[in-house]
Amino acid sequence: MAIVRLKKFLIILFVVGGSAYLAAATYTTADCSRSAFQAAANSASDGDTVQGPLAGGSATWTTSLTTTKSLIINGNGCAITLSSTDGIQMLSTNASVYPRITNFTFGGKDGQAAVRIDGSNPHFRVDHNTFADLSVRSIVINYGGVVGSATQAYGVIDHNTIHNVSGYAAINVYGHNDTWFSDTNYGTSSAVYVEDNTITWASGTASPSQTAVDCEHGGRVVVRFNTITDGTIGLHDTGSSPKSRSCRIFERYNNTFHNDVNDSNADSVLSYRGGTGMDFNNSIPINGSGNHGWAHAIGAEIKRLTCVSTGQCGEPMDFGVQYPDPHAVCSSFRGWCSVVNGSCDSSSDCGGNTCNLTTSPPNDAACGTGYRGITNIDSPTGYPARDQTGVSKDDPATNTQTAAASPAYSWNNIDSNNGNALITGTTMVDYSGTGSYILPNREFYLQVLPFTGATGVGVGLLSARPSSCTPRVGYWATDESKLYVCTATNAWTAYYTPYTYPHPLQGAGGLQGAGGPTAPTGVTAIVR
Repeated sequence: MAIVRLKKFLIILFVVGGSAYLAAATYTTADCSRSAFQAAANSASDGDTVQGPLAGGSATWTTSLTTTKSLIINGNGCAITLSSTDGIQMLSTNASVYPRITNFTFGGKDGQAAVRIDGSNPHFRVDHNTFADLSVRSIVINYGGVVGSATQAYGVIDHNTIHNVSGYAAINVYGHNDTWFSDTNYGTSSAVYVEDNTITWASGTASPSQTAVDCEHGGRVVVRFNTITDGTIGLHDTGSSPKSRSCRIFERYNNTFHNDVNDSNADSVLSYRGGTGMDFNNSIPINGSGNHGWAHAIGAEIKRLTCVSTGQCGEPMDFGVQYPDPHAVCSSFRGWCSVVNGSCDSSSDCGGNTCNLTTSPPNDAACGTGYRGITNIDSPTGYPARDQTGVSKDDPATNTQTAAASPAYSWNNIDSNNGNALITGTTMVDYSGTGSYILPNREFYLQVLPFTGATGVGVGLLSARPSSCTPRVGYWATDESKLYVCTATNAWTAYYTPYTYPHPLQGAGGLQGAGGPTAPTGVTAIVR
């Protein structure tokens, strides 16, 4: 071992064999200040570790720690108070290393989120952090995207404790709009996995706006094995946020929900607003009056269709994207300027000209070069609505989608308020607000008893599965933990198997162990 003193740096060099991270370096900061972490990150290379002082500590950050490197950033217990800024922004693009943010406590007033992961790295991990009463979000994934990036950031968010008081989602998962040209690919690593977290609200309400995990802009999200109190798991539909198409796929299972308040607005804990996927093995308290429970497990909605008749939805403006996108669109949900091309909320958005709250763009060209008008992206009859629950991916030649080609499936969801009874029917899904757009045994299939193979989803041993079936009906084989779907009359096909749990990134290479952070071996520098 060699020890070298160099002004304010203490460099310790040593070699340990047998590690996948042998060449990695560890930079230990002298304190928890943002400047110390930033200096260490600037010195580090992809795959290195930047960690706080072993004794922990606290600091106030007025600017964020930013890096374009794929680093392991270990707070070592540092408690960070944010002052109108994000905490850590990591734009990670090196797919050969495993970036990680762990062992911090964040509080105070943040900008967009305390932790932001962007880029195209498929191996990130955010774990064992505490987020306490932040003013905005705790974690955001793929918020900015990477110009020209063909992929997006996928990984796992696990073992975090989030106490939320804001009106924003605790965890927001974005993606790329062009994932709508890709297959669903359920049960794979190509998603953001949110698992083993505890998320709690302290607002005294349980409204649908209290979103534990939200997904939009072509995001792919799996939410599993979490404990969520007074919060929901949401999905944005196309156009309900600026620049965004809907969430692409969702898998929500083995979550335990609690409702500890009396709130008549507690309509539903899950949503069908866009995208398609799986909901199973969730424990959800049901109470129609909102007294320590939700009225429904899932609520269906297509926001632009339910509020467009008013001429002012109060939601999106136009939603192109910041990077090349094969299907850019614009909207006029708020109205359309009488002279200046563009959507508007008021006449002040139109340079003093009139904002016509009931006027759509006259044609695609009015939206701007390369854009398509919102009135032209749904089918000619309006059904299916673009990216609504149950539709297929986009046809690459025509940009059309096939109605009900990829329905959602739900089974084994139980009501913890009523003896863990199976939730089914309209208690499981409230689809009254979507008219003829989202219907059972077309856009979604629910568990039914008894199951004959004609409708819904069956649950049982594979040997008990009926030999006859109607196309798109589902069957969950309990002895295989696999969903079969009837792909043609009386023809069952294996359709979905959940991805490995825990996520492999919780235990990769000894570095990602679920028990907490473990520093790699290599070169260590203590920096200030």
